[in-house]
Amino acid sequence: MKTKRTKKASAAEPKGTPSKLVSLLAMAGGALAMPQTSEAGIVYTNLIAPEVVGPNSSLSFVIDNLPGVARLGFNAHTKPTFISSSRWVTGKQIAGYVRLKTDLSFFALPLPKSVSWDAIPAGTNAGAFVAYWNYSHRFPTGYNDRYFAFKFQDSTQANKLLYGWIHVDVSNPTSGTGPDLVISEWAYDTSGNKLPTGIVPEPNSAALLALGAMALGAPGVRAWRTKRRSAPQR
Repeated sequence: MKTKRTKKASAAEPKGTPSKLVSLLAMAGGALAMPQTSEAGIVYTNLIAPEVVGPNSSLSFVIDNLPGVARLGFNAHTKPTFISSSRWVTGKQIAGYVRLKTDLSFFALPLPKSVSWDAIPAGTNAGAFVAYWNYSHRFPTGYNDRYFAFKFQDSTQANKLLYGWIHVDVSNPTSGTGPDLVISEWAYDTSGNKLPTGIVPEPNSAALLALGAMALGAPGVRAWRTKRRSAPQR
């Protein structure tokens, strides 16, 4: 004689409660805003809502999740002039030891993807111009999908030099509404390797689960719930 087995619902998890799905969706809401680390030591941060630094936006932004005391910040400035005004955005060391790759005019170099630190024929400075505008001229005119390369001392590793990049866009229209710096993501390598621009770690299992929940979306959630309700109970 066959015995029918009945699975009892847990008191902490009532029948029909998609706890695992809820957990995944909760992770999806914030996973990409948190630093992710790979086995190679690359720490990567992706902002769900990119940060805009400019005279008409946020006046400052600090990358404050570097290990140790090092901090890298960006600031917007406006100075009235006799005819109009001057506006500019800068990047600089806020605390500890931080250096940005710059050209000979002390402007932060906008680099393409996959460029290594040693392949950049330029200087390094604790402070750099990002963009400038006044009534007579502007520089640069703007760019998209570029990277700033930086290095810093990690005080938690006896001031070991670490290397990283920041993904940026710059808008500097002739109308004078800018300049605006858009920061969307950044990364650095805790091993001391000279991380090429734009290189990110392989996502860990938690991040993959969160991305899967994001891809599922509201329609998928509704379909999942419908299928769950219509399935015969065992």
